[in-house]
Amino acid sequence: MENTVRAYNMSALADADEKATLAVLGACIATRASATVVSTPGYLPLRQDKLLSERFYELSKQFIPQSSLYMGRDMIGSSDIGDVGHLIPTIQPTMGGVTGSAHTNTFCLSDKTASLIIPAKILAQLCAELVYDDCRLAARVKSEFVPVYTREEYIAYLDGLFYTKKLNIPQVTIKDI
Repeated sequence: MENTVRAYNMSALADADEKATLAVLGACIATRASATVVSTPGYLPLRQDKLLSERFYELSKQFIPQSSLYMGRDMIGSSDIGDVGHLIPTIQPTMGGVTGSAHTNTFCLSDKTASLIIPAKILAQLCAELVYDDCRLAARVKSEFVPVYTREEYIAYLDGLFYTKKLNIPQVTIKDI
């Protein structure tokens, strides 16, 4: 059996991981089976930089009706950008111009301008703002950002998630209790 644990934040992730392992242990006890839990790290929850998100949102108003803009929605969906956001200031803007449901064969590009051109313009403007005036905005983003991990702490965290636990349950009957 393989499972993936995802969560909105790090403490919830650790809690969910522990509960999943305990559920396997409980199943072993109930069925008098044994199991080997092999843990490998997955992606961390999405963590977006507030200042970069605010600037992207403000720049988006030039191209997108405000009623169609949403800001500050972190999610439990995980990808490598979640890991990056725990180390450096990061955003993951999600743009329109698509139809269908994500991660299905119905998902497709429906509006090249909304999906490609407008996001490129907004990101280009954001990059220009970051370096304008002797990189004042970039310096502010950097100074206000509080990383969850240093590089070394992140590597240690990942290393700690590689483990193997053998759950060998003694053959106990109800009469033994």
